[in-house]
Amino acid sequence: PITVLNARAAEAAGLETCIPLDELDPTLKKQSASSGSSWNPFDKLAKNVKSASKIAEATARGDILAIAGSDGRPVRLVKSLSPMEVRLVISSAQED
Repeated sequence: PITVLNARAAEAAGLETCIPLDELDPTLKKQSASSGSSWNPFDKLAKNVKSASKIAEATARGDILAIAGSDGRPVRLVKSLSPMEVRLVISSAQED
């Protein structure tokens, strides 16, 4: 079996993924960025190109699957490094 999760779910579960999660979710990258980093537009451009290249390579290998989210924006599902057991708990707020 293959386990794939979106970046936030993988982070919450503490899973190690095939590609670093901060490469996929800019909000995770902002949280992990050091406060002492300088603002350099050329450095930022180079990092964006490198990140896009890593994402494209991982997608071609099948490590990332992009699907349409509920808002129409793409959601990237990332393959975990090792198989994981997933259990879902479903509850209903409705009482009979």
